[in-house]
Amino acid sequence: MSKQLKFFSFSLSILVYDITNKYSFQESIPRWLKEVDEHAPGIPKVLVGNRLHLAFKRQVAARSAEQYASRHKIPLFEISTLCDFNIRESFCEVARLAIERNGMERLWRTNKGECFKARKLRAPLDTLGYHVS
Repeated sequence: MSKQLKFFSFSLSILVYDITNKYSFQESIPRWLKEVDEHAPGIPKVLVGNRLHLAFKRQVAARSAEQYASRHKIPLFEISTLCDFNIRESFCEVARLAIERNGMERLWRTNKGECFKARKLRAPLDTLGYHVS
């Protein structure tokens, strides 16, 4: 039995996959991206790879995710909710995109705060205690 999804008035979309599960990236992300584009075209999207603290079990190469994000013109963040790494930056970026889309850039420019320094980069593993060669 197919479940009908209902899309209401969305302002943004955060597409999350597990870096330790290749199927969450290869199968789920394209399917959700298609759903979002069909039912809420034009909304800002951010691609988020979660569980960076388990990078030693990585099944989704950072390069593959970067290429996918670049091909679809979506910012990419790799985060660790366990280590509280890159979470604020990813949410600040999606908020900035939503504000920009809705023509309220002046609000963002007058209230920059910490979010203005959002970084679009993958986590340096050495900051999470992993040896990087």
